[in-house]
Amino acid sequence: MNIVAVLTTDIVHSTKLSTLEYNSIITTLKTYLDREIDGKDASYEIYRGDSFQIYFQDVQQAMRASMALRFYFRSGIDCPSIELTQSLALGEYEQLSDKPGTSVGQAFILSGRALDKAQRGEFVFNMCDGLPSVDLSLSTRFLNHLLAGLTEKQSGVLFYYVSLNGPEQKVIAELLDMTRQNVATHLKRGGADLIRAYIETYEALISDSQSSTINQRTR
Repeated sequence: MNIVAVLTTDIVHSTKLSTLEYNSIITTLKTYLDREIDGKDASYEIYRGDSFQIYFQDVQQAMRASMALRFYFRSGIDCPSIELTQSLALGEYEQLSDKPGTSVGQAFILSGRALDKAQRGEFVFNMCDGLPSVDLSLSTRFLNHLLAGLTEKQSGVLFYYVSLNGPEQKVIAELLDMTRQNVATHLKRGGADLIRAYIETYEALISDSQSSTINQRTR
């Protein structure tokens, strides 16, 4: 079974951005994706001016990458702060090209359709039928409640917390020119432990699923 993770994303209220803001965001987005996607068996494509899609062949990286992307652009670190609507889906693919737009498979269809139904600023996660899974729907609802209340500073701290896989607080403090106490406060108020638990639950789910597939092939 050929499995891929597909993240489809819209920029919320993109039409309300000034030309200067929009250009800054798109330039930053391209730079970020070129840097973060490089070497991860992944590809991205920006389309319609305010939407983009990424596929991850290494599906275990997809959730952490999705959350890091969200926090980075909410933080306003390198461009005006924006909200994202995100749809992450796991499923089979029939064809992978160098761009998601010309790739074919269940995961691409499910990710796009789920985004169309999502509320603005929401994160949704789905797995195609036939994949071993744990129901994360309730956890995802709690996650969205948490994400909706994040400030820019909390998002900046969470970006480094997630992307660097829980570094010591002094590392984040130095990167953001904050005190350790401020970092600790933002991590607590931003629900860092709960976000990390959600990501690790996903990663464990993928690991168990891959182990099960390998065991079935070797029988």
